[in-house]
Amino acid sequence: MKVIIGALGSSGDIYPCIEIGALLQEEQHEVYFLANGYFKSSVVSRGMSFVTVGDSQDYLKTVQDRRLWGKKTALKSLSGYMAGQQEEMCNAMTALVEDDCIIIHSLWCFAATIVSERFGVRKFSVSLTDATQQLKPGRLIAFLEKVTGATLNWKLALFKSLMVSTVLQDKVNTLRVNNDLAACKNIYAGWVDDEANSLVLYEPWFYRKNHRKGFYVGFLLNKDKKCPHDGLVLSFIDRRTVVIFTSWALADDNFVSKMVSDIKEEGLKCVIVTPAVETVHAERDTLMVPFISISKIRGCLFAVHHGGIGTTAQLLSNGVPQLIYPSAFDQFGNARAIERLHCGLRGKGIKQLRVMAEFSRSGMSQCGHFAALLGNDNTIMSRRLVSFLRRDKS
Repeated sequence: MKVIIGALGSSGDIYPCIEIGALLQEEQHEVYFLANGYFKSSVVSRGMSFVTVGDSQDYLKTVQDRRLWGKKTALKSLSGYMAGQQEEMCNAMTALVEDDCIIIHSLWCFAATIVSERFGVRKFSVSLTDATQQLKPGRLIAFLEKVTGATLNWKLALFKSLMVSTVLQDKVNTLRVNNDLAACKNIYAGWVDDEANSLVLYEPWFYRKNHRKGFYVGFLLNKDKKCPHDGLVLSFIDRRTVVIFTSWALADDNFVSKMVSDIKEEGLKCVIVTPAVETVHAERDTLMVPFISISKIRGCLFAVHHGGIGTTAQLLSNGVPQLIYPSAFDQFGNARAIERLHCGLRGKGIKQLRVMAEFSRSGMSQCGHFAALLGNDNTIMSRRLVSFLRRDKS
């Protein structure tokens, strides 16, 4: 079977799709992965064919733009960037379409719907969060929509008009018309539909409500590459260590400096994972590294990050308590889920570090329970995924 995977977005969107593609490649399917050139080596190393959609430098410029990580500007910035990716993705997918193929796509890949409708190819959307389900109408509105046949979902309408860039809606509809398809009133409506063929990449218990009707694969944890300084980092980490993932969403110099200062005042050590350094930089009780094998981070007091689903899931699997400072997208929902599961706290200021340290030392954390529940073996999940795709295909 030929599988076309269209992955648009940041690394949180792309890497889970890479895991899906790798699982299908291992089952001897013919997998073509379409994404920004920045991710080429990660895809090719897993044995898949890669098709470049988008320039690496443009991607890096976009993800380092602070507007992308601001609560008020994130969705407009991202949707504006995504508008420029749809036509190239549509053309790349069209060139690969054959009779015996399926399409798997990330949230922002609206081009996949166009190609699917035009050629009658079945597609599977990848759902990494329940955040879009919050746009679903309530029971009364849903009932009235069913009776009247009118669109009454004011939450979805406000999302379209206030939260995202109108450029993306216009671009997608232009592509639809050019492909002899009808324009859509709201391209985001598909995000809140309960599609039986959604691939849901989180556990049903992770979010308390708004569950999708799709196929629950469970967390597909990244098989990240070994880092050359893993040994140094692992020998440094102990129960006095806080690991800080600054990323591009949590990289304010003043904030991080104050955080490190407070950690040291508490008599703790810290590992700072930041793209701001190119090589390992070590000082007394502080270690700075450009990147790290997150799957190996265990045994520390707790970790600090912005709440991306990939980091959240991997640390949950590792049994590491988490202090999350959300800034945009699904990060707020992920922070709430971690608090509800008693596996960490949502950061509300620098002083939260002391609260988190006490939480981690007190034995209140349920991280061990969920680490045992998740494990680190994707074998069972991969078999379920492949079985589902084959069954649906037949």
